[in-house]
Amino acid sequence: MRDRIRARLLTGDPPEHLPAYGALLPDRTGVLWVRLSIPGDSNTVLRAIGDDGAALGEVVLPEGALVHEIGTDHLLASIE
Repeated sequence: MRDRIRARLLTGDPPEHLPAYGALLPDRTGVLWVRLSIPGDSNTVLRAIGDDGAALGEVVLPEGALVHEIGTDHLLASIE
C-alpha cells in the first residue's frame, strides 16, 4: 500500500502546504512523541512533548526508521 500511495503522490502536483507533523506517538508515561515533517530531510525527527505542552527533547533517526515502541529509557525501531 505504501508503494501505491508513494506512486500516486509522485505523479500528482505537489501540495502547497504540508502538515507540521507526520505522526503522533504516545509513550507509556504520557509523553507525546511528534514526528516532524521537514521538507528535504530524509531523517526522522521525533520531538518529545510533555503533558504541559513543553518540548522535552528530540531524537534523530536515520532514513527509513520505523518506530515500534517508545519507553522511558528506550526506543525500539527497525530500518526499512
